[in-house]
Amino acid sequence: MSKISKQLDILCNTIRYHDQKYYVEATPEISDLEYDKLIQQLTELEEQHPELITPDSPTQRIGDRPISALKQVNHAIPMLSIENTYTIEGLYKFFERTKKLLKQNPKQ
Repeated sequence: MSKISKQLDILCNTIRYHDQKYYVEATPEISDLEYDKLIQQLTELEEQHPELITPDSPTQRIGDRPISALKQVNHAIPMLSIENTYTIEGLYKFFERTKKLLKQNPKQ
C-alpha cells in the first residue's frame, strides 16, 4: 500500500468513526471545524489522486444514519446550509443567498 493510499485509508476511517459518534450516537468528540478540516484533507488528497477514490469514501456520500430518537420536522422556512463557512466573506455570501431566497419567497 502506498503512502498516499495509507493516508487516505486513515482519513476515511477517522471520518467514519466521527460520523458514527455524531450522527448515530449523538456524542461528538471533535468540533465541526476539526471535522471539516478532516473532510477537506480527504477531498484535497482525492483531487490530487482521483484514481484512489473509492465508492465508500466519505466524500462520495452525505451524512450517515440519524439516531432513531430524532423526530422529523417540517420547516415553514427552508433550513439553509452555511456550507462550512469560517470566514467573514463566507458569511456575507450566505447572507446574500438567504436574502435572495427570501425575496423569491416573501410569504415565508
